[in-house]
Amino acid sequence: MSTECIGSEGGKKVFKNPSRNPVISERPDGKFLVDCGRYNGKQHRYVRDSRPKALALASHVRIERERDALQRKRLDKHIGEQAKALDLEGVKEYVRIREMCKGTGMTPLQACEAGIKFGNATHPVDVPKAVDDYLAARKAETNPALSVRTIKYLVHDLGSFKREFGGMKLHEVDSAQVKRFVRQSGGYYMQRPLRNAVWGFYTWAIDLGYATVNPAMQVKLGKKPEHGEPEILSIADIEKLLDTAQSPEFRRMLPNLVLRLFCGMRPDAEASHAKWSDVKLDRKFVETWSTKTHKTRYITLYAPALAFLGSCDRGDTDKIYWSKWAWAKLRKKAGVIVPQDSLRHSFASYWIGNYHNAHKLAVLMGHTGVQTAAEFYRRSVTARDSKAFWNLRPRIEDRTPLQFPVVKSA
Repeated sequence: MSTECIGSEGGKKVFKNPSRNPVISERPDGKFLVDCGRYNGKQHRYVRDSRPKALALASHVRIERERDALQRKRLDKHIGEQAKALDLEGVKEYVRIREMCKGTGMTPLQACEAGIKFGNATHPVDVPKAVDDYLAARKAETNPALSVRTIKYLVHDLGSFKREFGGMKLHEVDSAQVKRFVRQSGGYYMQRPLRNAVWGFYTWAIDLGYATVNPAMQVKLGKKPEHGEPEILSIADIEKLLDTAQSPEFRRMLPNLVLRLFCGMRPDAEASHAKWSDVKLDRKFVETWSTKTHKTRYITLYAPALAFLGSCDRGDTDKIYWSKWAWAKLRKKAGVIVPQDSLRHSFASYWIGNYHNAHKLAVLMGHTGVQTAAEFYRRSVTARDSKAFWNLRPRIEDRTPLQFPVVKSA
């Protein structure tokens, strides 16, 4: 099929085939620009090295668009014929599915072929049952790459998903709800595994007919933090967390939260197995053994940690309570997004902002060298915010907590 030269524009030859929608123009550098115009709300332009490649791309775009238009026309006609036979819920389901198809690369007809046939081809199932079936199927797999730790994280992530959407059918959960659920989990490094867990779960559910569209496909993760810039909490967010943790519902979480925030303890390697017998309030330090370095550390208890720990009930067990589920619930109630390791980073940033001693901070953090403390945490906070951090104290409730002097800025 021949190509017609329709003139020149700005010194460039413009070619157009009457049977193709895209316009091909030759650039001054000898390459060819294929302008496919706007489609589905986006502008599509491509560059190819030679005219045959540009013509091939233009032909492919035209064929795909004609095929998509024909599919939509046939589907809409079929819907018109079947509309009287559908109930109101079936029509709503089709409309919802057609909207969810936008941006996924799936045409409505392809969606129907995958099981979206007016809400009647799926097998509606409650979210808790689907999650339980999926976890049972994963645990039954004989895949050596599926470690016990992977299953543990999968149970935790999908357990949160089950609690969030426990009263809904699986196919009723849309992308906006999943996006909100993933975003409230924390920063980028906490959102990514959670999104991936939900993605894999829905892929399995679609194969069994429990769902029709994977809502996790449209969830974009938060901004990935740049290397060398720690994610820390503001004073306002810290106050919200501490106020929520001091409420009767979450008071058991307060001691471990204090160790993470005011002592800089590693969340999984140290704080998760902390014991009251290791906390020496009278000697103002806490002894911890790190599963990361396999060494014992002695961490100084500063005034905020002494005040909060002194106001806490130790309970009947020696182990200091911590629950990931309760922590997620606490964050949600406080309305604070807590990125991974941000409690430990906040301690280090506010400490060096007030005391200006990178060598001592390296010892407090358990680092092998001073370079990380000197470069990673400097200039993270102002002196005013640092002073406010170290002056945080517990609320006065039914009893008076231990009193400690206010920290003065160095």
